[in-house]
Amino acid sequence: MKQFILHMLLLASFTGITIWGLYESNNEPPQRIKNLEAKKGRIQIVNLGTSHGGDFDYTNCELVPMYFNNAGNTLYYDLHNYLYLLEGNYLAPRAIVLIPVSYFVFGLDENRLDGHLDAPFVNRYYQYLPAKHIYDYSLSKDLELKTARVQANFFGLLGTEQPQSEIPEPQGRDEEFMKNWPKSQGKEAELIYHAKHRSRRHKELALAQNPDKGISYLNRLVESVKEAEHVPVLITPPYFEAYSKGFGENWLDSNYFSVMRSIALDQNVRYSNYSHHDAFLHQADLFKDSDHLNDKGRTLFSEMLFDELKEEFEWAKQASSEPVSLH
Repeated sequence: MKQFILHMLLLASFTGITIWGLYESNNEPPQRIKNLEAKKGRIQIVNLGTSHGGDFDYTNCELVPMYFNNAGNTLYYDLHNYLYLLEGNYLAPRAIVLIPVSYFVFGLDENRLDGHLDAPFVNRYYQYLPAKHIYDYSLSKDLELKTARVQANFFGLLGTEQPQSEIPEPQGRDEEFMKNWPKSQGKEAELIYHAKHRSRRHKELALAQNPDKGISYLNRLVESVKEAEHVPVLITPPYFEAYSKGFGENWLDSNYFSVMRSIALDQNVRYSNYSHHDAFLHQADLFKDSDHLNDKGRTLFSEMLFDELKEEFEWAKQASSEPVSLH
């Protein structure tokens, strides 16, 4: 009997070590976390936000920058990504925290279920965020994702393809949308067509749930940045005119701009609104699509914004050059 128990313990130990080895054999952190570690304590300017956070161009930025946005991100994870940066001491003193706020984010639920019982959006956060920062954290989901990693590593060692995951993937563009794409009619026609469909979809997202929770998360984010003596900057990025028109002027003022102005006023923080800026509004050559800038547009937008933030840039540079107090 003792020998049987010993064999079982050895087998269990061997199995555990094997599984752990498979898990760790390709358990590198996401690239953004690698980038964070390389800049730990030195990041002077960081942006949060959705894919619109990609509208910033740090190529010629005089501060140490970091992108920390995610496509389709929610304000809950903007807040908790920031808290992750704060708790990990990744930010330099008096860092500038750019907070681009997309038209639709107040209506998103925390984990972007969008009406599904399960969705892959939150999975990315299980890769690096502590459980306390993950909304409605699920141990079973955590184990499921870890198991999927073990399986991927196992099949990788065998040189075979991993079976398809049952977790649904994000949906691509609508086929009907693409079928009628106005190719060869010029860039402006493409942007107007894109804006018609994109704004309709984004307006649906903006109305998906009561906006109060999203507004609360944004307020808490701004408060947290200020409490840590960093500098929050609320931003509405440039959009092609047809995209904003798709929401309707009255709707945007009631459901978006009034909120942004109120938060900026109540919190006494800068709000930079480029959504209707003449330099971008009708300039098709500056846009990749109706709500994202291309490289030329990103460069121009960033030059203008960073020039607007000259004083904040100087504060950040001065704070980083000051000796750290040991008291």
